Amino acid sequence: MKILILSRYIYDESIPEFGINQTGLGMMINDIAKSTANYNDVLLLTRAISKGKVRGNYVILKHTWVDFLKSFSLRCLVEGVKKAIKAGENFKDRLKVIYFYLDGSYLRKIIKKYNPDIAHIHGIDESSEAYIKACEHFGIPYIVTLHGLIGLDDSVLASKYNKQLEHDFLKASEDKNILVTVISSGIKKRIIKNYGLGNGKNIKVITNGVDCYSATKDRINIRDMHNIPENNTIIVCIGNISKNKNQIQLVESLYHLSKETVKNITVIFVGKDNTNGLLETRARELRFERNCVFCGPVNKKNIASYFSEATLNIVASLNEGFGLSIIEGFVHGVPTVTFSDLDAIEDLYNDKAMLLTNERTSSALAESIYKALKKHWDKDWIKKYAEQFSLDKMAQNYDKIYKDILK
Repeated sequence: MKILILSRYIYDESIPEFGINQTGLGMMINDIAKSTANYNDVLLLTRAISKGKVRGNYVILKHTWVDFLKSFSLRCLVEGVKKAIKAGENFKDRLKVIYFYLDGSYLRKIIKKYNPDIAHIHGIDESSEAYIKACEHFGIPYIVTLHGLIGLDDSVLASKYNKQLEHDFLKASEDKNILVTVISSGIKKRIIKNYGLGNGKNIKVITNGVDCYSATKDRINIRDMHNIPENNTIIVCIGNISKNKNQIQLVESLYHLSKETVKNITVIFVGKDNTNGLLETRARELRFERNCVFCGPVNKKNIASYFSEATLNIVASLNEGFGLSIIEGFVHGVPTVTFSDLDAIEDLYNDKAMLLTNERTSSALAESIYKALKKHWDKDWIKKYAEQFSLDKMAQNYDKIYKDILK
């Protein structure tokens, strides 16, 4: 089968135009393209301006300004302007909508040229709305994968227009029997409950995957790099620093641990700071600046170096569709402490690999961290457990979905 993957962006640090948005979502979509290409012919088109590239077993299609201008369509412009009038909370938002609709005419050229069997669209927003219209125009079967929900939580930054789009699309998907995949059972349950769907028969759960088998060579010595004493226990918290990722509660939980316990703990925060230094400020206020390392964005290939030295991984997010760092930690035998109300708990939880916190308080999180530090964890068992979340198993599940659509 020929699969056309459509996404607003991906993250690939080896390609300059795709090395801008270093997010778990961008990495995951790139991994989905690579892994599904082991079973199908995969073409990937994003909104990024790119000359295109062959990436091993799949192709990133070119998308240049010349392509954009040559594919100009008055019809798409009119559609975009109509949508923009409804969409924008400000002028910049309106321009985005118009651009995405104009760019949809280039997608129509791509569909004509390559004639894909299926389009696989990632996310629902003003960008993917134009993707859907193009697929429906040509009668191309498509599926939509949601990597999280934006319309149900204030902690997730999204425009009112995009939140309404999510609601309207999910309601319509049930009526039209459009196949939607989500990355956790919790997301599916929340969609059915909060958006008033029936039984959600058009929604399938396909959990994310991670590379469980390739060994990372030339690992960096993070203790030397960050001046961490040899006898200190390392706790990692992976992900861009934001209100939603809630790293501030992890810092505040240290206050509820004994001084003796905290004395030998180093918490490493890996990710871009989107809070203008709020987290570092809070650490200084509580006098934990010596216990916290803020290392900023880290190349994907070096993440393994952090996990290899870690005793625990902490996920304190307010809203987390899956929690990729959880299974990344599993690969290295690192258990995770997190909250019991996260969407993916049903899919990921095993008491041999995770410790759950039932109350969303800093003191409760501190108690769980203390228990996890005292507990004996079988690292080899956790590594084996990670294999059920491999990229290949994820790819097989998507391949089955593709085949089912074309039956």
